[in-house]
Amino acid sequence: PHLIILDMRLPKMDGLDVLQALQEQQPGLPVIFTTAFEATEMVIDAFRMGARDYVVKPINPQEMQETIKRVLAADKLREERDQLTQQVLDANEQLQRQLQELNTIYTIGRAVTSLLDLDKVLNRVVEAAVYVANVEEGLLLLLDRRTGELYLRAAKDIDEQVARNL
Repeated sequence: PHLIILDMRLPKMDGLDVLQALQEQQPGLPVIFTTAFEATEMVIDAFRMGARDYVVKPINPQEMQETIKRVLAADKLREERDQLTQQVLDANEQLQRQLQELNTIYTIGRAVTSLLDLDKVLNRVVEAAVYVANVEEGLLLLLDRRTGELYLRAAKDIDEQVARNL
């Protein structure tokens, strides 16, 4: 249900007990409770247990309609806020991943400028690619322009036997 209207005086159960059971099964479910008298303690208990509003009997239909609209509008705003919060968290996670990738690329750049040995540079590039791609192994094949064949130039965590057969 999108909303429950609950009377506090029920024949076999107390409305607060029903409210507690509802909140245990569907936390955040909007509940408006009705009561024939304004018992401050009961009203406070109901709000503490998750009720969103209350209407005193005898119920004025106009008042009930306004209360329902107000509770549903607040619930919709709460849901939109939660969705936006999740979108922000997702965007933040994506930015963190991109930052890690940029740091890796930066580290590669520093390594390239500090190394004069091409083999070491190419091995570092493969290591970084393995890290960024979040895979277990990687290799760099280059094309021999004379023969048109690929040959292994750098590898990370590749079995030597496999590498020789490439």
